[in-house]
Amino acid sequence: MIIDDLSNIEKYQDLDDLIFLGMKFLQDTDFSFLVNGRYEIMGDSIYANVMNYDTAKDRTLLEAHEKYIDLQYLIMGSEIIGVAPVSEMEKCVSQKPEEDCWMYEGNSGKFNLMHGSFALIYPNEAHITGLFDGVATTCRKCVVKIKHNKT
Repeated sequence: MIIDDLSNIEKYQDLDDLIFLGMKFLQDTDFSFLVNGRYEIMGDSIYANVMNYDTAKDRTLLEAHEKYIDLQYLIMGSEIIGVAPVSEMEKCVSQKPEEDCWMYEGNSGKFNLMHGSFALIYPNEAHITGLFDGVATTCRKCVVKIKHNKT
C-alpha cells in the first residue's frame, strides 16, 4: 500500500504504466463535472468509479481483490481506512469472483486519508474504507480500478 498526496505523482511515474495513467486521470479530471458512476479510461484494463458516501463507525468487513489494484482518491472529506495482508485475515465470509470481491473478518492497521490524498491498494491487501474518527463526514471519492499484471 502507498498513501500520498496527488501532488506527488511524479515520484510514481516509473512504478507501472497503468498506475501512472490512473494517477494522471485523477490529476487531470475536474470532478465537479462528473456525476457518480463508472468512467472508462482504457476498457477493462483501467476504469474509474466516482461515488459519494458518509463515513460510519460500524463497518467491520475488509474487502480484497485478485484482478484489480485500487487507486482510491479522496476528492472531498476525510476518512479512516484500514489495510492488512490478506494472509492475516481471520476468515473469508463472502466471495464473488465474478465481481473480483472477497470479504474478510480480521484486524487492520488504520490510516487517515485526507482530501487530495490517494491510497494505492494491491490485490494481496485487504482493506476497509469509509470509517470515521469521531464525527461522520460526507466524502466524495474516485476509485480507479487497474488490472493487475501478475508476474
